[in-house]
Amino acid sequence: MNRSLDEHKQLGTLLRNFRCSLFDVLNSSQKGSPSHRHARKALKAIDSLRCEMDELAYIDFFNELGHPACAEIYYGARLDREKESASAAEVTK
Repeated sequence: MNRSLDEHKQLGTLLRNFRCSLFDVLNSSQKGSPSHRHARKALKAIDSLRCEMDELAYIDFFNELGHPACAEIYYGARLDREKESASAAEVTK
C-alpha cells in the first residue's frame, strides 16, 4: 500500500513524538529495570520502523521533494535531529 505524502508526514510526527516519550521513560527509570529494558526495546522497534518508512517515503517522493524535505518526514528538521541525538547521548551515559 502506497501512502500519501500527508500520511507519511502524520506517521512521521507520531513516531517522532512517541520516540521522545520513550526517552522520557528511559531517563526517568532506573537502568536495568523492567520499564527501562522495555522502553529500550520499544525504542529500537520505533527506530527500525522509522528507517523502513523513511525508505518508502524516499522511493515515493524523492523526485518530488528532494533530500532535505524527504529526510524531514521521519526525522524532523535538523534542529529536531540534533535534540534527538542529545537525548540519546543522555540515555547512554
